[in-house]
Amino acid sequence: MFRFLLPCFALVSLVAPSQTPAPPFAVQAETLLAARYTADAPGAAVLVVRDGKVIFRKGYGLASVELKVPVNPEMTFRIGSMTKQFTAAGILLLAEEGKVNLQAPISQYLKKTPASWAKITVEMLLNHTSGLPNYTSDPAFGQHFREDFTPERLLETFVNAKPLDFEPGTKNRYSNTGFYLLGLILEKASGQSWDTFLKTRIFEPLGMTHTRLGKETELIPGLVSGYTAGPLPAPYLSMTQPGAAGALVSTVDDLAAWTQALHGGKVLKPASLLRMLAPTRLPSGQVVPYGYGIASETLNGRTLVGHGGGINGFVCLLLADPNNHSMAVILNNSDHPKGQDDAVVRKLLALAAGDPVAEAPKVVPLDKVAFDACAGEYELAPNFVLKIWREGEQLFTQATGQPKAEIFPEGPFGYFLKVVEAKVRFEKGADGRVDRLMLHQGGRELPARRIK
Repeated sequence: MFRFLLPCFALVSLVAPSQTPAPPFAVQAETLLAARYTADAPGAAVLVVRDGKVIFRKGYGLASVELKVPVNPEMTFRIGSMTKQFTAAGILLLAEEGKVNLQAPISQYLKKTPASWAKITVEMLLNHTSGLPNYTSDPAFGQHFREDFTPERLLETFVNAKPLDFEPGTKNRYSNTGFYLLGLILEKASGQSWDTFLKTRIFEPLGMTHTRLGKETELIPGLVSGYTAGPLPAPYLSMTQPGAAGALVSTVDDLAAWTQALHGGKVLKPASLLRMLAPTRLPSGQVVPYGYGIASETLNGRTLVGHGGGINGFVCLLLADPNNHSMAVILNNSDHPKGQDDAVVRKLLALAAGDPVAEAPKVVPLDKVAFDACAGEYELAPNFVLKIWREGEQLFTQATGQPKAEIFPEGPFGYFLKVVEAKVRFEKGADGRVDRLMLHQGGRELPARRIK
């Protein structure tokens, strides 16, 4: 498995304050996290900061399953696509110095680019609107994990000969290719290697002594082992492949220092930070909640920003609530941890803000007639469909490109998942037929029309 971005399919459901006082934050966080990790399996480092102070910091599970070494929160993890925000910040630093023009075609910085790339600008790489195919999605990519690639060979093997996914600038589609190329542009404009530039301009000034290029051929102090399902050792991956899209390692403490410095105005000028965080508006008028290497969302009136990551043996997520001066990060040393980081991190931020979390929904008897009227396919976005069906007494849903998951009734037209925190509620049209659903996910309501 090789992924740089975490799937987002989670819900935080908040209710009015209860009449009984809430337990202290540390007790609530421990209750939430202890149920997720066991002492004999891969684990995680977790950190929560509020108003510049650490209010929760703990390790769970094992850093080495073979040696039975427990995770300590100061240990180092691979962070996959969380790398992207550092690459984006590096490009913006160079833009502030006049060394990179975000509106310039990338051919101004890269040699021998295909003719079809002529309209692609630096900014389009930053906000995933370039149309470049994602090289890590190539069906053959997983067969080459162990190989060292030069940039030229990687692009020639997985990208150059392929057509663009869409006209540059017209749509948004996540692409590791874009950030891999941004690393090459950064090197061309700065005269330094991508990782050396980040070290001298960001990591060292902020005291991030454990954040670096995670070369698998070097000793990295404190680096935990990575695992996949089983648990089994994660497949080896040459770090020549993720590059500026996902090759960094870090710690929860370093990531907290980075997040506070970034949102505290200590990394970029105010105008650059605003551009980094601003959602992308497409020519169609659609607004995509992704800026430059950082995604945003609105949850119960709060704006959260951050990024996740996934790479062989590791998944992670960092979200910040800048207006509430809080952040939470989870670094897992398994690419198949129990549950979803999205739900847990959002709950931690909600608790840190003083918002109590609702109790889990309860299963009610299945109304087969009502459910069968709801079963079908619903389009959440172009080429992204949610399928709903029944197998005897069991109910299932499956989103495009994701595994199927069982759903449970909480009413004749409302259902919820247990593997992640998400709900669907079906709605009827004027003719009395179920023709749409509402997916409650990440504190948002996402409508989907029935297509089958």
